[in-house]
Amino acid sequence: MAILHRTRSMSKKLETTTLISREGGSAKIDQAPQDPDKATILPVKKYKTVEHLKAYPLVQQTNLILNEVAGTRMIIGNVKPVINNIRESKTVEMLSPVTDFVDTIIDSSLHATEIVVPSLKTKTYQRLGEEAMIPCNYVSRYSTTLTEKTTGLVKSNVYTPLHSQLLKWRRFYNKHVIDTDERPLIRSTFDPIVSPINDYVEILGDKYLPDKDRVVRDDFCCEIDRSVLLLLNISHKGLHALYKDVLETSMLPCNYVAHANKMWNDELDKIETMDVKSSFAATNKAISRLGKEATEYFSKSNKPQAQTQPSEPAKV
Repeated sequence: MAILHRTRSMSKKLETTTLISREGGSAKIDQAPQDPDKATILPVKKYKTVEHLKAYPLVQQTNLILNEVAGTRMIIGNVKPVINNIRESKTVEMLSPVTDFVDTIIDSSLHATEIVVPSLKTKTYQRLGEEAMIPCNYVSRYSTTLTEKTTGLVKSNVYTPLHSQLLKWRRFYNKHVIDTDERPLIRSTFDPIVSPINDYVEILGDKYLPDKDRVVRDDFCCEIDRSVLLLLNISHKGLHALYKDVLETSMLPCNYVAHANKMWNDELDKIETMDVKSSFAATNKAISRLGKEATEYFSKSNKPQAQTQPSEPAKV
């Protein structure tokens, strides 16, 4: 019996070896279905054109920006499985010679373009912004230089000689006519009247237009000159405050869009699969949160402040 059992086992091994050799040295053995999480994913064919474009800084920055936009994330998450099915289909596999030829042509065109425009390999959005601002910077720089040179010429050829002659005349009448302590003869007579007004204007300016720039006592020789300097200082601080308010107001829509995008991303991060149902559910949750925030904000802003009633005098 032992001899018959060994003979049967040897015959089965020979039959298996013959089948393997007929199938080209590979045997297909039925196995239990593997865990989909542990299943190996076959590498997808990479196109030279796509890899070439991914090396450009502009494409990399655009990809980073789009990955932060919740709407783009949702679209890509739902479209990507469809694109993967198309890429792995038999039709695309049959057309692979044609796609490889077109891929080679486009990749060669990109290399030729880089020879003509070498900056394409290093161009970024920051660099594009700097190049777009070159005309404005050019005009601003040369206009500033022209203004400074004109001011310097006027100061050296007109203001300085006239001011020196005025100081000489002031010293003369201070010595021979009336001593004004090196102050203007006519303008200084109004100092007792103008000084309280200047003090009040300076207090208002510091209260409603706080800024580091202040009129120093050494910058003027009489209160009328101080009034002019205070007017220029308040105008400068007022324009700065107005520009700041306009900038903040104009940026409100952008800030709200960024806030809404952050909320949308937070809800998309909570879902496990980026399918259509889950994506729209996350979108509805984000919209509900934004609506709740808006309702709370308007209810707080429209809520009348509680008026404090005067306390009754204590009865003795």
